[in-house]
Amino acid sequence: MDSITSQQDKQSEEALILLRRAKAYIIHIKRGYDESETVEQIFADERLVRLRKSLFLECERLSQFPNFRREALDLFWSYCCYKPITYLKIL
Repeated sequence: MDSITSQQDKQSEEALILLRRAKAYIIHIKRGYDESETVEQIFADERLVRLRKSLFLECERLSQFPNFRREALDLFWSYCCYKPITYLKIL
């Protein structure tokens, strides 16, 4: 019983670490979006591309945990898909 509980705690801890990393990437992505003046910068800036790719990978890993699937999908959709599209419409 204790081994099952400790394994679940370890998995939850790992998922929380992944979630913290994803949120750190989001902070940098938001900053990059705010600094961008054109749509081309949002999609062509190598730093933003790498950050979005890193966020995608973190969300992919996070989605392996059943309790975090929805949040991983929401983060990925919001900052890798939806936000860039809204910037296309704004700029």
